[in-house]
Amino acid sequence: MYDMEKNFERALCKDRAYAARPAVSDNKIVWQDRRDATSQNNLSFDIYMYDLEKNEETRVTEMQHEQSRPDISGNMIVYSGMAFHPLHLYAYNLKSKQHSQVDTLRMEEEDNYSISGRTIACYKSGVLSTSPGIFIYDVNSLNRETIIEGEPNSCWYGTINNSGNAIAWSQPRFNNSYDIFVHDRSTGNELRITTDDAYNLYPYVKGNNLIWVNQYMICILLNCLLMPSRR
Repeated sequence: MYDMEKNFERALCKDRAYAARPAVSDNKIVWQDRRDATSQNNLSFDIYMYDLEKNEETRVTEMQHEQSRPDISGNMIVYSGMAFHPLHLYAYNLKSKQHSQVDTLRMEEEDNYSISGRTIACYKSGVLSTSPGIFIYDVNSLNRETIIEGEPNSCWYGTINNSGNAIAWSQPRFNNSYDIFVHDRSTGNELRITTDDAYNLYPYVKGNNLIWVNQYMICILLNCLLMPSRR
């Protein structure tokens, strides 16, 4: 972890096992870790969390099969887990200490979800999925809302803003390169952000502001929800 105010770097876990894919929300950091793998034949990941305010580490998952690729928002953690087949998307409530199954995933979709507040966004790739598109789940009720469905081209690298109102993703809908799209849940409008021939990937949206990686540069767009809709 790097504290930008104090210009200080700190190791959260010193175990030699492979630790990767951190995510942060306020004072909590989650990651996947192999420290408890039982043998060379069982190299499964588990999910761990570190509370910076309490200086306390917690093991979130303790099942024998693999749990990996966590994301966190407030007191909710989402992760993928597989007991043989199929792969599932789970939510974990830090207050109630309850795990809930959210959806079934294909292997190519295991890193294609995110959480913000009480909203989980799951991006179905369309490569092998029977229901390609983007779907929203409420972490309390687990009710599903369809944002787009039946898209012939894959939706990747999705992100959702802190209010759960704006959803951004990358998709090769109109050409062989990838464009950035944003869906405004308050109006139901979809915005096509990029129209060039470059690869535009890895969007991240915070409030109404959007940042993404163009194959030639890093791009920032302020107030992306105020753009006119472009199909």
